[in-house]
Amino acid sequence: MRKKLFTLLTILFNLSCTSEKNEVINLSELKQYSITQRQTEITLLKSFVLNKDCNVQQTKERFADVFLAKVKNTNDTILVFSVCRKTFPFLKSDYKGARWLVIDSLKIAKDFPQEVNTSVDKSIDIKKYKIIVSEINNLED
Repeated sequence: MRKKLFTLLTILFNLSCTSEKNEVINLSELKQYSITQRQTEITLLKSFVLNKDCNVQQTKERFADVFLAKVKNTNDTILVFSVCRKTFPFLKSDYKGARWLVIDSLKIAKDFPQEVNTSVDKSIDIKKYKIIVSEINNLED
């Protein structure tokens, strides 16, 4: 009995201490940011990397990395959602190489899931920002 109780307490403790806290975000409730140029340069302010694959055959759940970014030519601050994409090393917070980050207007998703799972910090008021669902490219590569 003691062993079972200890095992149960250990499992509960590990679950409560996990650093990954997924947040479901309804993208349809957020305002879209429009880009008029072919390539728009951005600066990353903060990365919320979930680093999970979307397995379309097994579940309808969609995961997204989210990037708080400043648009260089307008100084607008936006959220860029990268849905079901591989996380490139240059998008991670600990990346030390050169960055020249752009959003290509041809890569902006017109169709995307209504809801996505993210790791956005709860202190970020996402409704304050307009969003783009797109990949981010590094022209330094």
